[in-house]
Amino acid sequence: MADDLIDFSDREDEFLSADIKQKALAFAIITAVVGFIFSTLLFVNRKVGPASKVLDRREAEGRVVTQARGGGGDSQGAYGGFRPPRLSRSKSRQNRDEKPVWKDLKTVASLQGVAKKRRSKPRKTVAKTDIGSSPKYTQRKQVAKAAPVAPTRPKRATPDRPEDLERLLFPLIENRPERIGLRDISSKMASQVFFVEDRRGQYHPGVILDSSGRALVPVGQLANLDNIWIGGRQRKATILATDGEFGLSLIRVGGTFSSVPIAPAPPAAGEKIVGFTSAGRRPLGQIYRSGISFGKAGFFAEGDFGGSPGAPLFNDRGELVGIHIASLPGTPGPGIHLACDSSVIYRLMRGYRGGGSLTSTVGDAVDGLRNYLTGLESKGEARRGRAVPGVGLTSFHLGMSKDDAVKKLSTPDVSEFGGGVVLVKSPAPPVTLFFVGDRLALAGTRHPSFATPEGLAQGAEATPRQLSHDYPDLESFYGLHSVPGLDILVDGSHRITEFVVRPDMSR
Repeated sequence: MADDLIDFSDREDEFLSADIKQKALAFAIITAVVGFIFSTLLFVNRKVGPASKVLDRREAEGRVVTQARGGGGDSQGAYGGFRPPRLSRSKSRQNRDEKPVWKDLKTVASLQGVAKKRRSKPRKTVAKTDIGSSPKYTQRKQVAKAAPVAPTRPKRATPDRPEDLERLLFPLIENRPERIGLRDISSKMASQVFFVEDRRGQYHPGVILDSSGRALVPVGQLANLDNIWIGGRQRKATILATDGEFGLSLIRVGGTFSSVPIAPAPPAAGEKIVGFTSAGRRPLGQIYRSGISFGKAGFFAEGDFGGSPGAPLFNDRGELVGIHIASLPGTPGPGIHLACDSSVIYRLMRGYRGGGSLTSTVGDAVDGLRNYLTGLESKGEARRGRAVPGVGLTSFHLGMSKDDAVKKLSTPDVSEFGGGVVLVKSPAPPVTLFFVGDRLALAGTRHPSFATPEGLAQGAEATPRQLSHDYPDLESFYGLHSVPGLDILVDGSHRITEFVVRPDMSR
C-alpha cells in the first residue's frame, strides 16, 4: 500500500498526484464531520449554572431523568451537589441524529463501515421523580405502581438520613402576587396563623397552608393537637406527615380556609420578611431580616422570636418563604435563629418525609457560622462593638478565638451545649461571651456602666423616636431594637436592659 502511494525514487521536482490530494481532502472532511457530531452530543442542551438550583418542573413532574456517562455541567449548586438532569431524547431527535451526515459522500468506501459502527453513547438513569403524583395519604384507592427504575449510581444514604435531600425542590409559580407593604402583609396573613396550646398554657404558632385545612406545626407540639385555637375557636387536628430532618409536621384541621402561596425561591440575604409570634391567642406580626444561608435548605433569621419554633415567615408578596425551626441554645440577647426555606414546606406537602433529626440541621448552621466568623477576622472586618467604656465589650472582637478571649477574663463560668457551642460568663469584666466553633459570635452585657457612643446607657429610657434619631438604620422588633452589629434590648417601660454586639449576617 505504501509503495502505491509514495515513490521513494529521486524525483525532486515532482509533487503529489491528484488522486492523493482527493483522498487527503476526503479524510479531512470526514474528521471535521465526526468531530462536529461528537461535540454536539457532548455540549448541546446541557443544563448548567442555575439549573442545579431550581429544577425545571417539566423534568421533575414524573419523567425519567437521564444523563450521559461522564457527567458534566455544574455540580456545585446552592443546595449541594445535585448533578443537572437531562430529559430522554425524543424519537424525532434520535432519528435525525442516527442519520449519517456523510450518507451522500461515496468517494471513500470505508465510510460505510464507519457509519455502521457508530452508536450513540449508552445512557444511564440517574433518578426517576414522581413529585407530581398524589401523596399516599390523599389517595382513596390503592393504585398499582410501575416497576421502579433501579439507578446504577449508588444512593448516598446513612442510617440517620435515609432520604437524599436533593429532593428539596421549589414549586413552579407562573403568576406571583404583586409586591405590597410589609405592614399590609402582616394584617393580611394574620388570619392564616393559628396557635397550639400546650399543657402549661403556653401558645405556639402554626400556619394554614391551603383551603383543605392542611397546616404546619413543630414536631414538639404533636401531643397538643386537640387544643388548637383558630380565630378564637378551639379545634382538633390529625397528623398527615412528619419531616424529622427539619422538625416539622403536616396536619389537617377542619374548617374553611384560604390558601397561602409558596415562595419559588429562598429569601435573599438581608431581605425584610414578616413573621408571626404569639401574644396569647393573638398573632403578633413583626419585621425580621433573613441572613446568610446554611446547609441545603436553611437560612439565619435576625430578630426576636421570643419562644418556641414554628413562626411562619412571609415576604413582601405574601408568599410563605420559611418557618422558624430552631435557635442556638444559651445565646445572649435575642439569640441566633434558624429557619427552613419553602422547599422544605413544598416537599412535606407533596408527601415526602425527611430522615435524620434536627441535630444535623443545627450542625450545618454551626459549621456555616464558624466559617463566617473566621472570615470576619481574616479579612479585617471584625468590629470591636459599639458599646463603651474601654473595658468589657471593647476588649473583644467578633471572630476572635476562644483561647485569646478567655485570657482577658477573670474566673469565667463556662457552659458547653455540644456541637461546638460554648457560653462563657465573666464577672470581671461583666460580660457574656458566646462561642461557635471556638469563634466569638456574640458579646453581651447587662452591667449599668456600659453605654453606646451615642450616650445611651444601661437603664436609660430609650423611646423609639430617640433611638431612630441616634441610629438612622434602626430596625425595631418586639422588645428589641437592632442596628448592624448591635442589639439594644428594652423592657416594657422602654428602659435599656442589655447590649449585645453581634455579626451582621444579612450581607
